[in-house]
Amino acid sequence: MSKKLTRYLNWIGVPTKVFNLGVYRREAVKAYKSYDFFRHDNKEAMKIRKQCALVALQDVKIYLNEEGVQIAVFDATNTTWGRRDLIINFVQENA
Repeated sequence: MSKKLTRYLNWIGVPTKVFNLGVYRREAVKAYKSYDFFRHDNKEAMKIRKQCALVALQDVKIYLNEEGVQIAVFDATNTTWGRRDLIINFVQENA
């Protein structure tokens, strides 16, 4: 969905870019190839996933500061209250 939305917005002349958290995660981690990486009791993996989200959000911030850019799509699941709070706090601190 994010790719289709971005493709359409770029097509109509609205500069848009997708920041897919899965891409950041795959670049950061080669060791985890199973569901263990997504377990809530895996503290090391939780720390890595949070760091990947923060790196992606920093890239979103940099992108949105470019001239003429209006939209960045942060493509991640964001199902937990903690992750949503992280995003909200990041936006509030960097608005």
